[in-house]
Amino acid sequence: MPRAVRHINEVRILNSLFRHRATTRADLARELGLTRSTVGVLIAAMIKQRLVTETEVSGATPSGRSGRPGQVVQLNALHSAFVGADIGVGAHVRGRY
Repeated sequence: MPRAVRHINEVRILNSLFRHRATTRADLARELGLTRSTVGVLIAAMIKQRLVTETEVSGATPSGRSGRPGQVVQLNALHSAFVGADIGVGAHVRGRY
């Protein structure tokens, strides 16, 4: 997978997790139009980097689907941060985190 495409897909996954708080790999694949194996590889790398965590769901799946319970993926609150910056024209910079 080319590096730029990998980076774009990692950002898309992180944005989705930020919006939804927690979801399964399968739901991420459906939402983003990626294959399950692509999502699996990217999530495994993010777990290794401690950006996301994964926990097993007991009982029903979070999406309400039947079948084997999935693993819920979410941002690792202890090792993740999002920073936004508004850089305006002129001599001022505003930030928020």
